[in-house]
Amino acid sequence: MWIEKSALLGVVAGVCNEWRVPYFATVGNSSQTLLHEAGRRFADYLNQGLIPLVLHLADHDPNGIDMTRDVCERLAFYTRADIEVRRIALTMEQVRQYAPPPNFARETDTRYVAYVEQFGATDCWELDALSPTVISNLIHDEIRSLINEPKWKAALASEERNRRLLDRVADNWTKIQKLLKRWRELVVLVPKKSDAVFGYEPNQANE
Repeated sequence: MWIEKSALLGVVAGVCNEWRVPYFATVGNSSQTLLHEAGRRFADYLNQGLIPLVLHLADHDPNGIDMTRDVCERLAFYTRADIEVRRIALTMEQVRQYAPPPNFARETDTRYVAYVEQFGATDCWELDALSPTVISNLIHDEIRSLINEPKWKAALASEERNRRLLDRVADNWTKIQKLLKRWRELVVLVPKKSDAVFGYEPNQANE
């Protein structure tokens, strides 16, 4: 989850942590170092048979719109593979739906003409003009659409069982230490090649 503005990290943190999705702020156009490091990580993911996906959130202005393209192209260069960069906000459809307050797009921006031609608008809209709830819900819905829920729930259930087991181990650690100590003493005492400590004497074939 890549978001243009660091001021919104608090908004995305809750939902991203819930679904265990890494996130960080690009703070405008991503630096060459950031993209290079990301490209190396994504190349490692691809080598492991994984498919990386960037969910991108940015302002709806000439720079913010072009930012998604820029990230996509530079990631492909550093990864040496095409990486999907999916823009989930802010889109023109969301502007029409949620009606955030507009600003005037800067005519001095070199991308201004292309922006006006593409969207037929001289206004622009900031991502953080949306309410935190709307942004959180947009992220939640997008991530959930990518999740296999039965497998997700099964994995969570397995983690919970392991957590309870570890809790029991922690609660009874003194007893477990004594048992381990006694077990080591028994291993030293029993004859070599014997499993008598487990109540089992191997025959010649098993040996």
